[in-house]
Amino acid sequence: MAANRPPIYLYTDGAASGNPGPGGWGVVLRCGEVRKELSGGFACTTNNRMELLAVIKGLEAIRWEGAEVHVFSDSTYVVRTVTEGWKRKKNHDLWARFDALAPRFSLQFTWIKGHAGHPENERCDRLAVEAYSFPFLPPDEGYVATTQPDNLFSSHSGLDPESHSPHSHSGLDPESHSPHSHSGPDPESHSSDSHSGLDPESHSPHSHSGPDPESHSSDSHSGPDPESNPQQICKTEKS
Repeated sequence: MAANRPPIYLYTDGAASGNPGPGGWGVVLRCGEVRKELSGGFACTTNNRMELLAVIKGLEAIRWEGAEVHVFSDSTYVVRTVTEGWKRKKNHDLWARFDALAPRFSLQFTWIKGHAGHPENERCDRLAVEAYSFPFLPPDEGYVATTQPDNLFSSHSGLDPESHSPHSHSGLDPESHSPHSHSGPDPESHSSDSHSGLDPESHSPHSHSGPDPESHSSDSHSGPDPESNPQQICKTEKS
């Protein structure tokens, strides 16, 4: 434990409607009597991206170097990739962000069963679903990049990449006093700080604007793996 500071408990959840589809992530951070909630959403993403992004957003909110952080997630994908070394086949952009954060803390990951009555897990789920339910959500650039025409064909597709086909187109710091800004550069994150929040002097109300992909395991919002068919584009934009 860093400098005799208390441990931090990070609860996370992610969800997507359609997988791919509108998606959101939710975070609850607790440290002693201090509590903080975060959430965010995207117009088109997947469950696993949101599960992993929730962990990333929670860690980004923690400002204590060397803090003891207990992470609770109902995502088998996230927990086993971290603790058992599952191969990272997708979401490389998010895993790079996680890898940059992880050395700053003493991390312990625990898998918990989703929708089993755990109060903080249930709260994270509500935050995630609420986050993707709002209009005018931003795109998940990391997911969008994997669905662009240039990425639809692998090197094993038999296509000549030099051919000229006419059809080719291409923190959690209880001592911190900086209030959360909803007009800041990060469109993903929406903080809700109660008077007992992790930033006890921040009174920013919960803001909803705007949610990541592979499976939900015990994650009940899962659907078919959208990345097995990269041409499947989210049909979530309402005209």
